[in-house]
Amino acid sequence: MAIYNATAGESWTDNTNWGSEEPLGNWYGVTTNGEGHVTGISMTDNNLNGVLPSDIEDLTYLTNMRLDGHQLSGSIPAELYAMPNLVTVNLSNNQISGSLSPLIGSMPAIENYIVYNNQLTGAIPSEIGNSETLTNLDIGDQSLSGEIPVELGLLTNLTYLALRGTDLTGGIPNEICNLENLQYLYLDQNELSGEIPADIGLLSGLINLWIDNNNLTGSLPTDIVASMPNLVSFVFNSNKFDEIPEDFQFFGAESVPAENNDFTFEDLQNLPQVATYDPQNTINIYDTIYLETGV
Repeated sequence: MAIYNATAGESWTDNTNWGSEEPLGNWYGVTTNGEGHVTGISMTDNNLNGVLPSDIEDLTYLTNMRLDGHQLSGSIPAELYAMPNLVTVNLSNNQISGSLSPLIGSMPAIENYIVYNNQLTGAIPSEIGNSETLTNLDIGDQSLSGEIPVELGLLTNLTYLALRGTDLTGGIPNEICNLENLQYLYLDQNELSGEIPADIGLLSGLINLWIDNNNLTGSLPTDIVASMPNLVSFVFNSNKFDEIPEDFQFFGAESVPAENNDFTFEDLQNLPQVATYDPQNTINIYDTIYLETGV
């Protein structure tokens, strides 16, 4: 009942059986194992309002905690990071404040840590790179600061990494290219600068690569066509790229937004047919019309 009492349970949209004599597995949003221990709490958009209680640590069998889409505030209690069986934490779309805890990297069983669209601030702690279990890390859409820690390149089990919309600066560290199992990489809507890492082609399993709305420069990767056969969406619009390799026209992705870069007329002829490219910072409207119509 600690969560109920701390988050105005009487005002939840659905609080069926909470506080009753019914088995815990019959309480709304609660799952239990064969011995009756709580293993999951899953409530989305259920009007929880308040803070997560430190008593959450008493749920030692908890593996899944999904409390997204509420008005939860305050900081994430330190006790949560020591819970021995917690595999999934989803606290996205709340009003949680404070900083990202370095204790994320020492959570013994965590695989999915999802806290996007909150009010977290500060730098991404390098200690996150100590995790041996993380596969899904989404901390986007809030006002973080600093650069992408090179230690994130140690998270070799990651399949999903989202740092979008977090005001990050500096370059994309080449260590990110060590994430050999990565399928989804979202670094868009930041203040990242410099060139795309030279070893980006090592991420051969990528499906989505979004780096749009940054200050990235230089050429698009020369080996991306051959090295990323599964890439469906490569989004790089609204940067300062100024060169497209000739073989890029054979790129098989389905979505290739290239608008608002520094490409020349000659560069744009190296784009695949599915690409969108208008406008460019370096081409006037008459050049664009010619490219589209040949007239």
